[in-house]
Amino acid sequence: MAVAALAILLGGSACTPAVTPAATPQPRAHPVTFEVSKIAAAPSVIAVLTTKGQVLAKQGSLDGPWISEYTGASQLAVVSDSTHGPLIAVRTRAGRLLAKQGRLTAPWTNEYPRVSQMAVASDSRHGPLIAVRTRAGRLLAKQGRLNGPWTSVYTRVVRFAVASDSRHGPLVAVLSPAGQALAKQGRLNAPWTSEYTGVSQLAAASDGDNGLLLAVLTTTRGTVLVKQGQLNGSWTSQYAKASNLAVATDPASGPLIAVLTGTGQALVKQGSLDAPWIAEHTGPARVNLSG
Repeated sequence: MAVAALAILLGGSACTPAVTPAATPQPRAHPVTFEVSKIAAAPSVIAVLTTKGQVLAKQGSLDGPWISEYTGASQLAVVSDSTHGPLIAVRTRAGRLLAKQGRLTAPWTNEYPRVSQMAVASDSRHGPLIAVRTRAGRLLAKQGRLNGPWTSVYTRVVRFAVASDSRHGPLVAVLSPAGQALAKQGRLNAPWTSEYTGVSQLAAASDGDNGLLLAVLTTTRGTVLVKQGQLNGSWTSQYAKASNLAVATDPASGPLIAVLTGTGQALVKQGSLDAPWIAEHTGPARVNLSG
């Protein structure tokens, strides 16, 4: 079962890996500290992208050793499901997309030569979901296997988000250059549903019990709107004057919504759309959710 989790990435964050104790007494080495530019997490998997472009990951125990995955990355994404295991995707500094699934030491699969943005999801029934925005702004996606064929999903996008669950299948949301948010669910070639016009950011999540969770940040007043359950469901106003947003959902805990206010405060709510906000952090940050 997936569990939604919140990560708040602070400016100048550093990470110190734990040193695994030796079987016999040894002189203590100084722990290695590295500057982190991106954190990604999924159930039982944590990965970081350092400021030097190195991708490190660990699975299982939080105090377990880090495994060096790749050097020379500019973007990182991590998800996991109970059947297929961890899925790690990186965009290299040259713009090439690589992915691996099943174990942290698995070989990389060359997915696409030049991308400007990428996102991944996975579920136990449908397998890995990978989506890329090409340099020309075209959105391509594939699901089922890493070496599967690409499907052209949308001609030109500014932003996009993907999710997937074993009951409802893939969920794809896009933001057009005109500021229109559209979404589809169930299959990659499903018809689009127009969701909202006048959008600057969007986020998407889904789980088998609660269905989809969509959120948009409007261009007027920075209002966060959220809907749950169906593509044609109604929007619920959540917060005004926000600068960033993220969502996640799981069957046990329900929706998890995080916003970054215009003053730099991170607020979170969970369980229902009308739950109260909880202040998590104040200061320069950005919010990331996994679930």
